[in-house]
Amino acid sequence: TMYHHLVQGCRLQSSHSAGHAATSRRGKIKMEAAASNPSSKRIALVTGGNKGVGLETCRQLASKGLKVVLTARNEGRGLEAVEGVRRSGADVVFHQLDVTDPDSVARLADFVRDQFGKLDILINNAGISGVDRDPVLVAKVKEQVESMDVD
Repeated sequence: TMYHHLVQGCRLQSSHSAGHAATSRRGKIKMEAAASNPSSKRIALVTGGNKGVGLETCRQLASKGLKVVLTARNEGRGLEAVEGVRRSGADVVFHQLDVTDPDSVARLADFVRDQFGKLDILINNAGISGVDRDPVLVAKVKEQVESMDVD
C-alpha cells in the first residue's frame, strides 16, 4: 500500500537521531524519532492536495506552522496550487504523485526520506476511479429511472 511504502521509505537512518523508535503492535513498522533538533518543523504530506478538501487541508496545516508536501497527479495543477498557498507565507512544497503507480509512490518516499528524514502526518486524500460500467446494466437502470413516476 502507499502508506507502507511511505513509512518504509521514510525511516530515518541518521546517527544523530533522537534514538528511539515507535513500533506498531505487530512490531513490523518502526519509525525513528524526529531529528535531534526538537524545534524542527513537523512534516505533513497531503495526497490530492491541489484542489478541494486536499487544498484546504494543506492551507490549514501550513497555517499551524507545519511544512506541507502537497502532492497531485498533474504537475501543472500541483505547482499552481503550491504557488497559491505560498502567497500566504506558508511553507509548502510540491511533489508529483500518482497513487496508482508504485514507481511514483517510491519516488515520493525517496524524496521525503532524503529531504526531511521523517514524515509526521499523512493525509491520504487522493481519489481513485475504479468503477467499470456495464453498458447493458447502465441502459437498463436508465430505462427504469426514466419510466418512474416521481412527484
